[in-house]
Amino acid sequence: MSHAATGCAAEAFIMNPDVERAVAADEQRIAIELVGTVIRDLFGVGLTLSSVLPHVARPGEQPLNTAIDDIDRIIRSIRDVVFALETRTPPPTTSGSASCAGLSTDGSLADVG
Repeated sequence: MSHAATGCAAEAFIMNPDVERAVAADEQRIAIELVGTVIRDLFGVGLTLSSVLPHVARPGEQPLNTAIDDIDRIIRSIRDVVFALETRTPPPTTSGSASCAGLSTDGSLADVG
Protein backbone atom coordinates (compact mmCIF):
# COMPACT_ATOMS: atom_id res chain seq x y z
CA MET A 1 0.00 0.00 0.00
CA SER A 2 1.40 3.40 -0.95
CA HIS A 3 2.03 6.20 1.52
CA ALA A 4 -0.95 8.12 0.08
CA ALA A 5 -3.21 5.08 0.39
CA THR A 6 -2.10 4.52 3.97
CA GLY A 7 -2.83 8.16 4.82
CA CYS A 8 -6.25 7.99 3.20
CA ALA A 9 -7.11 4.76 5.00
CA ALA A 10 -6.13 6.43 8.27
CA GLU A 11 -8.27 9.46 7.37
CA ALA A 12 -11.25 7.23 6.64
CA PHE A 13 -10.77 5.50 10.00
CA ILE A 14 -10.54 8.81 11.86
CA MET A 15 -13.70 10.11 10.18
CA ASN A 16 -15.63 6.99 11.24
CA PRO A 17 -18.55 8.10 13.46
CA ASP A 18 -17.96 5.18 15.86
CA VAL A 19 -14.35 6.26 16.31
CA GLU A 20 -15.40 9.89 16.81
CA ARG A 21 -17.90 8.84 19.49
CA ALA A 22 -15.30 6.68 21.23
CA VAL A 23 -12.76 9.52 21.22
CA ALA A 24 -15.37 11.97 22.54
CA ALA A 25 -16.34 9.53 25.31
CA ASP A 26 -12.69 9.05 26.25
CA GLU A 27 -12.11 12.81 26.33
CA GLN A 28 -15.16 13.21 28.57
CA ARG A 29 -13.87 10.49 30.92
CA ILE A 30 -10.47 12.20 31.12
CA ALA A 31 -12.12 15.56 31.81
CA ILE A 32 -14.21 14.09 34.62
CA GLU A 33 -11.16 12.39 36.15
CA LEU A 34 -9.16 15.64 35.98
CA VAL A 35 -11.89 17.56 37.75
CA GLY A 36 -12.54 14.78 40.24
CA THR A 37 -8.96 14.12 41.25
CA VAL A 38 -6.25 16.44 40.03
CA ILE A 39 -8.04 19.75 40.50
CA ARG A 40 -9.46 18.68 43.87
CA ASP A 41 -6.02 17.60 45.09
CA LEU A 42 -4.34 20.79 43.84
CA PHE A 43 -7.05 22.88 45.49
CA GLY A 44 -6.44 21.01 48.76
CA VAL A 45 -2.70 21.67 48.62
CA GLY A 46 -3.37 25.35 47.95
CA LEU A 47 -5.72 25.57 50.93
CA THR A 48 -3.18 23.85 53.17
CA LEU A 49 -0.46 26.27 52.11
CA SER A 50 -2.82 29.21 52.63
CA SER A 51 -3.67 28.03 56.14
CA VAL A 52 0.02 27.74 57.03
CA LEU A 53 0.91 31.16 55.61
CA PRO A 54 -0.07 33.21 58.73
CA HIS A 55 2.29 31.08 60.84
CA VAL A 56 5.35 31.51 58.61
CA ALA A 57 8.03 34.07 59.34
CA ARG A 58 8.40 36.97 56.89
CA PRO A 59 11.25 35.53 54.78
CA GLY A 60 9.22 32.39 54.02
CA GLU A 61 6.04 34.17 52.95
CA GLN A 62 7.07 34.98 49.38
CA PRO A 63 7.92 31.41 48.30
CA LEU A 64 4.61 30.20 49.77
CA ASN A 65 2.67 32.97 48.05
CA THR A 66 4.40 32.10 44.78
CA ALA A 67 3.54 28.41 45.22
CA ILE A 68 -0.11 29.26 45.96
CA ASP A 69 -0.28 31.48 42.88
CA ASP A 70 1.31 28.71 40.78
CA ILE A 71 -1.25 26.18 42.01
CA ASP A 72 -4.09 28.59 41.18
CA ARG A 73 -2.64 29.10 37.69
CA ILE A 74 -2.34 25.34 37.14
CA ILE A 75 -5.95 24.80 38.25
CA ARG A 76 -7.14 27.50 35.82
CA SER A 77 -5.14 25.90 32.99
CA ILE A 78 -6.61 22.45 33.65
CA ARG A 79 -10.12 23.89 33.85
CA ASP A 80 -9.57 25.67 30.52
CA VAL A 81 -8.54 22.38 28.89
CA VAL A 82 -11.49 20.52 30.42
CA PHE A 83 -13.89 23.25 29.29
CA ALA A 84 -12.44 23.10 25.77
CA LEU A 85 -12.98 19.32 25.69
CA GLU A 86 -16.56 19.67 26.89
CA THR A 87 -17.48 22.37 24.37
CA ARG A 88 -15.56 21.01 21.39
CA THR A 89 -17.71 20.18 18.42
CA PRO A 90 -16.66 17.20 16.36
CA PRO A 91 -15.33 17.98 12.91
CA PRO A 92 -17.87 17.62 10.13
CA THR A 93 -17.87 14.23 8.50
CA THR A 94 -17.04 14.23 4.82
CA SER A 95 -16.35 11.60 2.25
CA GLY A 96 -12.63 12.26 2.51
CA SER A 97 -10.18 14.82 1.29
CA ALA A 98 -9.44 15.58 -2.32
CA SER A 99 -6.08 13.86 -1.95
CA CYS A 100 -7.94 10.62 -1.22
CA ALA A 101 -10.15 10.73 -4.32
CA GLY A 102 -10.14 7.40 -6.06
CA LEU A 103 -9.36 5.37 -2.96
CA SER A 104 -11.89 3.31 -1.07
CA THR A 105 -12.07 3.38 2.73
CA ASP A 106 -9.78 0.34 2.93
CA GLY A 107 -7.08 2.22 0.97
CA SER A 108 -7.47 0.24 -2.25
CA LEU A 109 -8.25 1.87 -5.57
CA ALA A 110 -11.97 2.46 -5.92
CA ASP A 111 -13.90 2.19 -9.14
CA VAL A 112 -14.45 5.84 -10.00
CA GLY A 113 -15.34 5.20 -13.64
